[in-house]
Formats: sequence, structure tokens, C-alpha cells
Amino acid sequence: MDWILYLAAAVAAVIFITLIAPRRRRKPAASASRSAAPRRPAVATDTGAGPAPEPPATAAPTVEEPLPPALTTFWLAEEHEILPDRCAHLTERLRRVVMPPRGVQRFMTTDIMAGNASRELAELVMSEPRLAAKVLGRANSPFYGLQMPITSVPHAITYLGMNAVRSMALSFLLEESFTADDPELRQYYDRVWDAGLFASELCSLLAGKLGLGDAGALCTQTVLSFLGDLAAPALLGEQATRVRQLGLLERLRFEQETIGASAVLLGTIMMREWGLPATIVEAVSAAGRVLVTPAGQLPPALAARAGLAYACARIGEAIAHQRVEHVEQIDLSADGAPELHHLQGYLRLPALARLPEQLHTPELRLAMMRMITAVANETAAT
Repeated sequence: MDWILYLAAAVAAVIFITLIAPRRRRKPAASASRSAAPRRPAVATDTGAGPAPEPPATAAPTVEEPLPPALTTFWLAEEHEILPDRCAHLTERLRRVVMPPRGVQRFMTTDIMAGNASRELAELVMSEPRLAAKVLGRANSPFYGLQMPITSVPHAITYLGMNAVRSMALSFLLEESFTADDPELRQYYDRVWDAGLFASELCSLLAGKLGLGDAGALCTQTVLSFLGDLAAPALLGEQATRVRQLGLLERLRFEQETIGASAVLLGTIMMREWGLPATIVEAVSAAGRVLVTPAGQLPPALAARAGLAYACARIGEAIAHQRVEHVEQIDLSADGAPELHHLQGYLRLPALARLPEQLHTPELRLAMMRMITAVANETAAT
């Protein structure tokens, strides 16, 4: 019977070696594999999409200077923020007091706005003899101080540049829409037109130096940014005299409180009524709203153009209203006026970073000195 016991023991040994021993050997291997594997973040399921991407780096928040007290209590209403019936009422009032300028849409066409469209511009101006006469009168005025007379519209385009002649013609067309019996109000209108032309010329000079394209459109937008300033007095009636004594912020506040809309909004409503291109209307509105809009709230390209138009408008206005007597008084980066608070952010944009220093170049200084002198001479002559 011993051999039976030996046989049973042998079978048991074979079974042990075959079934149990391999399991004991695999356990350490599996443990080693788990310890060597890199630790991975816990996820709900493995989607097969690979490791999750790193979260994007968060840009450091832009540090802005605290708002001046005058801006903290000011709100500049946009078109969609006023009641529809109120907007309709303002539109109707504007129709009664402001005549739509004839042919102004033709100055917004691609052919006239192009940088090489001198022949088309000359033909358009000469098609209206009265307009051509006004352009030639302005070109030969002491303001430009040319050594030889300008005898034709093409001649004026050659000597003064397309942007200057286009801005002049557009201003004279718009001027016919605003009439006043009050001598003081007419004088105010003249100052506003001067401000628009000064701003347009500065915009033309600076756009080229700063590398901003389509200077013609920029100059046109700058002239149009003064439309609301011309319309507001007609709606203010007897209180219009107060507007002429106020700075930009106080003026817009007074207009909103008195007639329910600022000059910025009035200009937007008029341009839409006159059928001007939506791109022009939006660009002019953006420039007017630089007063209350941080640069970071606009696309960089639009912000740069709006900032330049706004800066030139403020300089042109200061010169036309004789708030500066010397070029040295013009310093956009150092002036702490509330109207220029948000402009500082625009001047930090790469496209406008060189604007303050460009104002000190001989060409810009000469242009501004000529403007200051022209206004002083006009005042002395009246």
C-alpha cells in the first residue's frame, strides 16, 4: 500500500506546482508593475482622447487708474438704451430742424474714399459750382498761407492733399444743413466746423506717421464726429447758450438731462437717417464713446482708429475754441482732464504708443501753430 501513498503524494505535488506556485510568482510581478507605473490624475472614464490639455494661462488683469469723480457719476446712453418712442420723437425733431445734406452719401463711396481717387473727387466737387467755390475760397484763405493762388479743385488736391479737400467739401455740404439767425449761434457753428477741419487735418498727418491705413475714411469719420454738436443747439432752444460755455463731459451731461440724448447719440441718429454706411456710423459712434469706454472693450484695430479720431477731435476743439494759445499746452498724456482719462488706455495700444511724441515733431507743431494763429486772426477780425 506504500506505493499508493507515494503515488498520491506525487500527484498532489504536481497539482501544487501547476496551479498554486505560478499564482504566487505573478503577484510580486503585478505589484512591481503597479509601483513602476506613473501616477495619473483620476478621471471618470478613459475616453481614449489622451491626456487632458493643460489649462490656458490666465492673462494678468489690466490695472486701470481709478475713474475721476466726474466720470463715476456719468452715463452716456447708447441708441438701444433709450425707449423706442423717445428715439422716434428725437428723430422727428431732428427732421424738422436739420435738412439732409444733398449728395453727402456720394462722399462715402469707395471711389471717393480711395487714396488714389483724386480725379473722382475733383469731378464730384466741380459738379457743384457753389461747393467748388467754397473749397477754393478756403484753400486760398490765410489759414493755409500758400505763396501762390489755388486756381482749380485739382490744383487744391495737389497742394493740400486729398484728405484736406475731401474734409473741406464734406464740411461745406453739411454746413448747409445747419442754419441760425442768432449771430452767436452762427459763430458757435463756425467754431465747430473749424474744430472738425483741424481734427481731420491732424488725423491725416498722424495716420500716416502711425502706420494706420485708410486715412481718408479716418478723416471723414473725424469730421462726422462733430455732427451732434451742431444738432444739439437746435433742440435745446433758449438753453443753447449754456452749451457753448461747457467742456465735453459737462456738455454731454447737460444735453442728456435736457433733451434726453447726448450729441454723440444725436449724431448717430442723423447719420442713420441720412443713409450713411453702417460701418461709418459705427466707427463715428465708437470714436465719440471713447470718453466712457476703456480701450480693452473694443477690438484692437477699431480701438486704435477710434482713439486717434477722439484725440484729434479734442485737440481740434481746444484750438478752435481758443482753450490753448501755444503748442506747448497740448499734451494728451499729461492732461488730467476727465475727458482724457480713458484716452490714456488707447495711447498705450501699440498702434498709438508713438502718438504723444509725434505731436512734438516739426510737421505737427507747425500745423498746430498755423491753426492757433488762424483762430486768433479770425477772432481779431470780428
